[in-house]
Amino acid sequence: MSVDPVTAIDSKRAELERLEVEEHEISAIRRKMHERIDRGFPTELLIQQEQKLSKERRELHLRIDVLRAEIELLERGA
Repeated sequence: MSVDPVTAIDSKRAELERLEVEEHEISAIRRKMHERIDRGFPTELLIQQEQKLSKERRELHLRIDVLRAEIELLERGA
């Protein structure tokens, strides 16, 4: 049984939207961390948290890029 291309595109768009919201939230938190670090209050814990958050953000960007590419391919084939 094959998946309807329109349903597949809609599903991927919904996932993309969710990931973009998550990325926006993580970026806002990361900006606040950088403000604290830049103001001269960098604790070891804060730096570790920022590094972890940055890694999550990079991974989200990769997932977002993959989804965008998949959506584009599905749209071309639909």
